[in-house]
Amino acid sequence: METSAKVVLYDLSLLRQQFLETLDHFSSLVQAEKIRDALGNQLLRQLRGQANQIQERLSSNFSLVVIGDFKRGKSTLINALLGQPIVTTNVTPETITINQIQYGPEDKIVICLADGGQVSLEPEELSAEKLAPLIEQLSEVSHLRIEAPIEWLQGLCLVDTPGTGDIFKQFDRQVHDYLTKADAVLFVVSTLSPLSSSEQDFLRASLLPQDFPKVFFLANMMDFARSDREAERSLTAIQAKVSHLFPNARTFGLSALDEFCCLRSLPRPNPDRASALEAQFKAFRDGLEDSILLNRDLIQLDRAGDRLEQMLTAFEAHIRLLQKALQTDQLRLSQAIAQYENQSSELYDQIGQHQQAMSMEISQISQQACSWMKEFVTRLETEAIAAIPSFKPDDLQRHYHFFLTDSIRNAINQCLNTHRPTFLESADRAKKAIVQDLQLTDIGQSGAEVAQATFGDLPWTNLDTFQLIMDYTPLKLFADLFSHQARDSGSTQQATAFQKRLEAALPELRASTIQEVRSLYSNIANQLEKQVESIYQQEIDASLSALRQAQELSTQGEKKRASTDEGLKNALLLLGDTRSFLKSFKQKLWSEDRLEEVSSQCR
Repeated sequence: METSAKVVLYDLSLLRQQFLETLDHFSSLVQAEKIRDALGNQLLRQLRGQANQIQERLSSNFSLVVIGDFKRGKSTLINALLGQPIVTTNVTPETITINQIQYGPEDKIVICLADGGQVSLEPEELSAEKLAPLIEQLSEVSHLRIEAPIEWLQGLCLVDTPGTGDIFKQFDRQVHDYLTKADAVLFVVSTLSPLSSSEQDFLRASLLPQDFPKVFFLANMMDFARSDREAERSLTAIQAKVSHLFPNARTFGLSALDEFCCLRSLPRPNPDRASALEAQFKAFRDGLEDSILLNRDLIQLDRAGDRLEQMLTAFEAHIRLLQKALQTDQLRLSQAIAQYENQSSELYDQIGQHQQAMSMEISQISQQACSWMKEFVTRLETEAIAAIPSFKPDDLQRHYHFFLTDSIRNAINQCLNTHRPTFLESADRAKKAIVQDLQLTDIGQSGAEVAQATFGDLPWTNLDTFQLIMDYTPLKLFADLFSHQARDSGSTQQATAFQKRLEAALPELRASTIQEVRSLYSNIANQLEKQVESIYQQEIDASLSALRQAQELSTQGEKKRASTDEGLKNALLLLGDTRSFLKSFKQKLWSEDRLEEVSSQCR
């Protein structure tokens, strides 16, 4: 008689205790006299700070972050999950801060400032119209904390984020930075415009690098589908797009608005499909509960393990660099330090040449973008502006401005999407050339693995360029033209008059569009230059720290040198022991049954 294979299970509370004990053990032993003297106070302070951050995350509520482009229904989704209108919603983007929603004995809203200050709010002050002027008067705002006596929120921090990808509100970087604090993510898309290029870029730049064990994609606004077949077709198309970036992620089709109306006994947005929409949201709620909320301890421990691994990797890079420096004679140490410190040295000259080559390449491809945009403005003239008399004046007043501005914005975005691989390839070439130059400095010859560890992937995405076209001149030109149109009478002559004004403005529109595209590409080159500079400067600073420390130690005699060498070896032994624990910890954490029940869905 065959017996089935047994799976060893581990208590998560015990694994948490073991993890914290190991982290505390590492923090204590790294302070041992020989290791402390070898590493120096600066590195020890960094290690202490990182260890404290890991401990704080494990002791905090589970962070479930809701993100997505603007006007995707994120706030409505949160209200549907909670069954109450906790956050405000509107046809225009309402969320203008990070909102942390958690359990509290009574309703409470507080603005939390970066310096620790707090400002209490009334519920009616949460709308963007009233909140924005207040935020402008305050020092830097960190987030809003919203507390509500809802049992579902026990042990949970539900985070409502501003929309990404809106050129008029610069929230992308804020949301990107906040994701480092998240444990799991709900990414909301709309079935009306699913996974636009800006949404896909945000996913590549912000979500993929975080390696979240749990990401749910929610195709919202399914109430617009006229039939179950149409809804299924929309969901299948979205799943296909999602699978290219997140092959095993779960995607749910739902209507947050329908669920909220159902819970509050309000008229349903699509009565004919009310039962189907209710079932879809229940499937999502069940999946959220089973796959994320019931596994919150598991997910938090997994994220903590990832942070510890990152800390150990940086720790090892510093030790290896210091060991190499200690093996170098005084003359070579002095020469290498001079190369790093002197901004006019041959090293910096070579780095500057690599950056200049990258900028020139981006300048060259900007000419192609200018050519495309000239053709596009011509098409606006012959197709869109020529058709103005065929529209009703009221329709022109309501829609044409948005059509033109969105058309030009999307055309520029398409140029950026097409050239994005070229931007990154050019930056990557510059990065690799600079890494090679750093390695060819005397001490850096044997530090290839250190340089590569420091020189990670560039965090640039074309979302960053939206910050560069906030004051886009053609959009202002349209605003001025339509302001003039609003003062005209609502007659058929108005359309013809407006058409003539647009035709008269075309030379200025064409010139300003080309000027803005050139400026945009130039700013992209500058932005990439700064990021490359920031990254290689980190490598230089790390090398200088090790070189100076080695130079100082070499003057203190052989005994001190031997003691430092022993301290570094002890540090590597401690590192190896901690890594061994971490490997075993991960294996126990993601045991076979948990991998089948949880990981197969989203990892």
